[in-house]
Amino acid sequence: SITSQLNKEEDIIDNGPPLKDDPQYSKYFKMLKMGLPMGAVQNAMQRDGLDPSIMDLDPEKSMEYQKAMANRKVKKKKTQVKEPKKPKVRRKKIYWSPIEESKIDDNSIWSMIKGSFDFESMKIDQDEFESLFTDTSDPKAKKKVAADKPAASKQKKSVQVIDAKRGMNGGII
Repeated sequence: SITSQLNKEEDIIDNGPPLKDDPQYSKYFKMLKMGLPMGAVQNAMQRDGLDPSIMDLDPEKSMEYQKAMANRKVKKKKTQVKEPKKPKVRRKKIYWSPIEESKIDDNSIWSMIKGSFDFESMKIDQDEFESLFTDTSDPKAKKKVAADKPAASKQKKSVQVIDAKRGMNGGII
């Protein structure tokens, strides 16, 4: 149809009774109106064999309308394909400073190989550099491991030699 070609969606019209006036659910909305907590109302719905997540829906709209809108959203999500996220590559920090040519002595290793080796023709293995200079560990995993360790082991344990009353007397002096 032309609406699908123009990416326009058909409007769904709400013809049913509002959820709060629906004979099947009106009793539960009345329970809420009387001041019962949401958890108690959801337990009552579950006891009666109904889905308690219905209480999270808009009470001013019909059940059929809200189901149709939910199905429309699910269809939109299925059509959109997300690309998988590439893992972030964290580089290891290397603390070095380049050597200036004017500071190279004649008897250093750099002056010995200066003219004998062509650095432009050297083949660099990119995979080897990545394995040597990237951090493959997941930073989230480090945080989880740190969170799993008990906090008591990190805190220093204090040993009290003098009871509290005598300690106060010593603090006064």
